[in-house]
Amino acid sequence: MNAHHKTTRIFDKTDKAYNFLIDKEKKRDAFSASELASYAGWKEKSVLTYLSKKWRLYISKDKVNKVYFAKGIRNLTIQEFRQIHSHAVDYTEKSPEIKELIDKSREFALIAVSNYNNPHFKNKTHSFIVNIVIAYTALFHAIFEKTNTEYFYRDKDGNIEIIDEEYKAFELIKCCNVYLNSRQSPVKANLEFLVGLRNKIEHRNMPSVDLYVEGECQAALTNYEDILTKEFGDKYSLGKSLAVSMQLSRTSQKARIKALKELQTKNYKVIKKYIDGYRSELDDAILQSQEYRTTVFLIPKLGNHATSADMSIEFVKQENLTKEELREYEHGIVLIKNKSNPYRYKPGKVTELVKKQIDKFTISIHTRCWKYYGARPQKNDLNYKGKYCG
Repeated sequence: MNAHHKTTRIFDKTDKAYNFLIDKEKKRDAFSASELASYAGWKEKSVLTYLSKKWRLYISKDKVNKVYFAKGIRNLTIQEFRQIHSHAVDYTEKSPEIKELIDKSREFALIAVSNYNNPHFKNKTHSFIVNIVIAYTALFHAIFEKTNTEYFYRDKDGNIEIIDEEYKAFELIKCCNVYLNSRQSPVKANLEFLVGLRNKIEHRNMPSVDLYVEGECQAALTNYEDILTKEFGDKYSLGKSLAVSMQLSRTSQKARIKALKELQTKNYKVIKKYIDGYRSELDDAILQSQEYRTTVFLIPKLGNHATSADMSIEFVKQENLTKEELREYEHGIVLIKNKSNPYRYKPGKVTELVKKQIDKFTISIHTRCWKYYGARPQKNDLNYKGKYCG
């Protein structure tokens, strides 16, 4: 069998689909997934995937009647159609709208990081959040364009709402809910926290908040990068444009102590209440996830040779470590590990959990119990070590 005939056989079904779609587009006929599957020799499930993913830019769907229309297939040669079917499509090259949204998204993400790492910026967190929110929103809109997902608000008559002569598009949290199908996750919890924090500090000058929420900011950037590359490929990664910011441990430690002291003052009471309250309501699985809050330790790495070309910074995932390696890391960082909040649950949550075992347990009984047993301090004291504390 010669190479030409072998290639023809490989693309036999693809070529049938191409001819089918060309014919339907010329006649402006609608078609069903099962009709195309039967003609080309594929399973209907495979065709549904091709229609929604590989060929999406050349297919429109009538959701009411569950039929499809070809659009633009006849502008492609059979070789181009084969290539689109065989490889992942760079949607930014096929759609000016998607490219514009991705460019906007990446630009604001880079601005967010640049401002956060700028030593002359005092309000790093607020600047970072404002710009990363824009970056995320544009990214989600690009994804919805790619997947042909509705992301505009409509009025009661079904018409797209217009504000300042522009379509009213979904804001970040609404986009996140659509993207995750309203599923709760560390990524969603991270974004909800940052948006809520932005609203709290929008009209306040609070640079001391920066060190208190740096983990959430880093996680937001990492999650952004993961979604960007997952949806549009590694070529759009921010990695080549970013570097790990320099850490001055002694200066940072002094700054952290000062920041924590300021957070105890009346001026910061509203912000600290929001931060602590939000974290305390999260499930342990989300709170401990690196997708919600990134926690890392910078440990000097010793190379075998002074001229070693190894990177001086290495990121290690905890789940990839053996038990022996984990013990070594814990041995090295145990003295600098931050104290977590010992008050994991609010009284209402404790009452709810105990009530599952003791039906008549109430919030009133809970209050009498913690006072009798000294399970918590009368005033907020993170160093309290009562017998039943935590």
